[in-house]
Amino acid sequence: MKPTGAAVLVLALVVSLGVSSQQPGSTKLPLAITEKDAVDEWSRTIWDGPLDPKLPSDTAFLLSLSETELLGRFRFRQRCALCHAAQTNLSTVTWGPLLTQRNVTGREAAVRQRILDGSPRMPAFKYALDTPTIDAIIAYLKKVERLP
Repeated sequence: MKPTGAAVLVLALVVSLGVSSQQPGSTKLPLAITEKDAVDEWSRTIWDGPLDPKLPSDTAFLLSLSETELLGRFRFRQRCALCHAAQTNLSTVTWGPLLTQRNVTGREAAVRQRILDGSPRMPAFKYALDTPTIDAIIAYLKKVERLP
């Protein structure tokens, strides 16, 4: 076998081991950068210059979230945002109500039950989402003042 062929074989093996090591039911999200300074440096590099303080940034909000709230954000965007978040910055039209802390805080049990059972206009997620995931979504929504 040629040396390049061996290198490709080893690389393929390493990549397949890395992919297979991810647990299918894992609730931990892989985040490489979790420090504000590192994120700001990355943003400056991407945008090729200093950050404009007048532009909105979600960096501070995202860094303030706990691991559970980050999981809730991920699952919300995956399962709920299609109907419960504005699809563009110019529109607030949604299929369901916009979900923020205003309509979740103090109503956690009702929100949990609605997620589980659904409604005539909303599918039930009792077979698709487990209790810790629903709790994570609710924890995330209790921190959201507005949706991006």
